Amino acid sequence: YEGLYISSVDDDSTVTVQNNTIDENNTSENSDTGGIYLGPVNQSISTVNVYDNSISGNTGRGFYVNLVQDSTLNISGNIVNNNTTQGIYIDQASGSEITIGEGNTISGHSDAGIYLNSVSGVNITGNNIQNNGVESGTTGIVVNSAAGNQAHQNLIANNGSVGVQNNDEVNFFDATQNFWGDPTGPFH
Repeated sequence: YEGLYISSVDDDSTVTVQNNTIDENNTSENSDTGGIYLGPVNQSISTVNVYDNSISGNTGRGFYVNLVQDSTLNISGNIVNNNTTQGIYIDQASGSEITIGEGNTISGHSDAGIYLNSVSGVNITGNNIQNNGVESGTTGIVVNSAAGNQAHQNLIANNGSVGVQNNDEVNFFDATQNFWGDPTGPFH
């Protein structure tokens, strides 16, 4: 099972997950979950804060957000490393405001450090995103839905193929003002 599973949040409430060590949770090899699983949160104006945790060595994703609607999610100050797939995976979040930053360290995942799928309103700011997808050739940040999402003032370096991979054929992903670990930019 997951290290922490948050399955519903009451309307207009706040949940804070802070100062925990969530490591070596072993779900199953086919599981998408791992360290923290948040979803579904279909209520209005709920706030979930995930601060200053260590999320590492879990089978599956370090932090998986699924089916979150009309909520505020703040992820900052966490160490998310060496989980078997992605570090942070956000899927099917609509009408929500999601902030990944300040001060997260997201490193050492076999797949992407951060993966955005069917989501808008994500701000990735002030994080250290390194050494993800090195063996699989993936990258620091993978974006399948770029509209309304952005990444600024992050260190995005030493990841697999490129720093950011935008798979959205229609929308631009704003990844300006990041440091790529090399003066030549994200394609070094």
